[in-house]
Amino acid sequence: GGFDVRKQVNELLLAYTYVRQGAPEVPLILAGHEPKWGGAVFPDLRAYIDRLGIADSVRWLGYVEEADKPALYRMAVASAYPSRYEGFGLPVLESMAAGTPVVAWDVPVMREIGGDGVYLVKSGRELGGAILALINQQPLRESLITQGLAQATRYQWRKTARETLAVFDAVLKGVTPA
Repeated sequence: GGFDVRKQVNELLLAYTYVRQGAPEVPLILAGHEPKWGGAVFPDLRAYIDRLGIADSVRWLGYVEEADKPALYRMAVASAYPSRYEGFGLPVLESMAAGTPVVAWDVPVMREIGGDGVYLVKSGRELGGAILALINQQPLRESLITQGLAQATRYQWRKTARETLAVFDAVLKGVTPA
């Protein structure tokens, strides 16, 4: 994922300090191309990790190839998506489709994409509690996996392509799409 300030990775890092207290054996895996740290858009998350004292539990994977993402999601205990502003949030859908429970920030797009298949939170403290709950409460974890898989089936590339083509056809014919 991305590391700009709107992604709220700082909230995830703070939440992880709580997770680590309750489940010290569970590392935090961060994936995505690291930017040049510093400034308002990309605060220095590596320095923040050091200040929080969690550097020994954080693993940086860097960029992950598309073909490797499903396996990475499946190996995860949970997928955390604390982004405050998103156009869609494809990683949430990818996680659910891989059978990985998702914890996401409670914003309209996450409610729409995730439905009942996403554990929504409004603070870093709730984020930490939700991750711990998914680690420690197998029935909750299994329920979110099942609901997430069901929700993910609502989104299909073939269906999206057909509907997009229908809109283009309608526009070219001068008809207002339904």
